[in-house]
Amino acid sequence: MHETIWSRGNERLLQIKDKKINYYVEKVRCRCKVLLNGTLRIERLVKEDSGIYKVAAYDKNGKLKADETIVLIVL
Repeated sequence: MHETIWSRGNERLLQIKDKKINYYVEKVRCRCKVLLNGTLRIERLVKEDSGIYKVAAYDKNGKLKADETIVLIVL
């Protein structure tokens, strides 16, 4: 994919575009890493990380190719 965007609720977390990763929240606060294949990894999960996460992938023409919603519950 040309562009991948991860968000949590209404807050954009990060974007991968042209193999560059742009974070929209402080990496320390997010504690997240993203792999170039689009996988989001959250380190040291805590209860406050619970929420609705969304990922959207776009092709080079900006056409939405895939989107997923993940509900994360940390006990």
